[in-house]
Amino acid sequence: MSEHGREFVVQRSKWLRGGKPHTFLLDGNGHMCCLGFVAAQCGVADNALRGVGAPRDIEVEDVYRQLQGVLIRQLATRVTDWTDSALADEAMTINDDSALTDAEREAQLTALFADHGYALRFEP
Repeated sequence: MSEHGREFVVQRSKWLRGGKPHTFLLDGNGHMCCLGFVAAQCGVADNALRGVGAPRDIEVEDVYRQLQGVLIRQLATRVTDWTDSALADEAMTINDDSALTDAEREAQLTALFADHGYALRFEP
């Protein structure tokens, strides 16, 4: 477990990566990018994730509270404005990098989450 007490699990068999053709939090076939797995494990419903490219694009305001501090951060300018966290921004870049092998991608994502105080584990 991490210092934040959160561990997230990515199922390789359902993991969207490499940015091909489009990487969504959740696609129509039940596949998710790494952040889709995290959001789902934070309690976000599938219908809020389906077809969405980034956490900031989820259109359900209540969801932002579930993801705050992990994938979403509130902008200082307005209480109702949210954007992706640094963790989410970096994770999307790594997850969608088509030049990385799966082993490199997993290692980089695991290290990134650890840097932010979370554990990330990959399972078959």
